[in-house]
Parts: sequence; C-alpha cells; structure tokens
Amino acid sequence: MPGVAKTSADFTFIRRELGERVQAARIAADLNQEELAEQADIDRTTVGSIEQGRGNPTLLTICKIARVLGKRCADFIADVPGPAGNLGSRRRK
Repeated sequence: MPGVAKTSADFTFIRRELGERVQAARIAADLNQEELAEQADIDRTTVGSIEQGRGNPTLLTICKIARVLGKRCADFIADVPGPAGNLGSRRRK
C-alpha cells in the first residue's frame, strides 16, 4: 500500500519528522510549548513528546496544532521522506 510505513524504523523516522515540523512551525510562530498547548487545547507534555519524536498524536491533535500555527494538517504529514526514500511515493506491488 503506498505511503504505509512497514517497519518500526519507518515509524520512528515519521515521528521525528513530524516533531521537527511542529517545532519549526511553533518557533516561527513565536510560541513556546505551553502557549501552543493552551491554544490548541492539548497538554504541554503532548507538545513536548511530539516535538521530541516520541509522541504518536491523533489526526485531531495534529489538526489542532496546525490550526493554531496557521497551517493545514497536511503540512505536517505530507511527503514525509522515509529512511529508504519517500514513503509517499512507494508503489503497490
């Protein structure tokens, strides 16, 4: 299935990439983790966990964060490159 991570390494890479994107957008918006969490109505530890690549947020959580940061949900999850290339471009066999 295209775009589906197949190993735990793929999932780890995806979480790290998501975390880097969230952190970069938060910093660009001049917010600290606590401010982002409050405005997104999520716990601050959730933001920290996501940014550190340890969290496994729901789509709703990603969309709440995106709304506060003036982004689309897809901005955080689209075209995440995998360890062996772009996960989104793998073809079904």
